[in-house]
Amino acid sequence: MSTALIKYKGDLQCSIQHVRSGSIINTDAPVDNHGKGSTFSPTDLLASALGSCMLTILASSLKEQANLLEGTEVAVNKIMSTDAPRRIVTLEVRFQFSKNLQFTDKQKEQAIRVIESCPVHKSLNPNINIVIDYQW
Repeated sequence: MSTALIKYKGDLQCSIQHVRSGSIINTDAPVDNHGKGSTFSPTDLLASALGSCMLTILASSLKEQANLLEGTEVAVNKIMSTDAPRRIVTLEVRFQFSKNLQFTDKQKEQAIRVIESCPVHKSLNPNINIVIDYQW
């Protein structure tokens, strides 16, 4: 079974359906690549996948304490190449942890190990510079 079904809608826009759930998201080319920038671009989705994967895997590792992460935010900044071929060169990830969490130094080290082991992070091209800032 497929994971996603993507349909081209025209005008550099696609509709992506998650096959299992039926959820739909749309993409548009960014303004700097001839699109309207009306929604996420495919590379925006990749950047977003990294941040949401990191936060999800951390929550999973916390198990019954995962609710303490509520209010934690992850901001991802995507930087594209200025030369050809067009590609992501840097992803800047900034964690702003909820004030509900008070990490010890040991817990911070463990959280960082978990975050940096997320499947998306491990799947990205090693030429992409990933910079992670932790605001405890």
